[in-house]
Amino acid sequence: MSMLYLKSIDMNKCPQHYRGSTARYLTHGCSPGGFLAAVFRNDLKEAFNRGDDTSIFFLKELMVFLYNNVPSACYGSPESFCNWKGINNDPELREIMEVKNAD
Repeated sequence: MSMLYLKSIDMNKCPQHYRGSTARYLTHGCSPGGFLAAVFRNDLKEAFNRGDDTSIFFLKELMVFLYNNVPSACYGSPESFCNWKGINNDPELREIMEVKNAD
């Protein structure tokens, strides 16, 4: 029998420039802007094409945040990005996950 546990995603670990959009995507499945969408799809070429200097500067920090803090089901491929509906829209995830410090 598997044990369910509450996993908190602390948005303070996300680069500040992306906290709002990333929290809305994780929580509600709201599609972020072009740069973040490319990052979530794991499309590095498109991320560099769409990102401004600030975005490119924080790309590594953003990827480390995703890898270490968010459900792998929400990023990493175009399919994962398209299929993600948000924590609040998935009854099973809603029971075991929360997003903190999303302001």
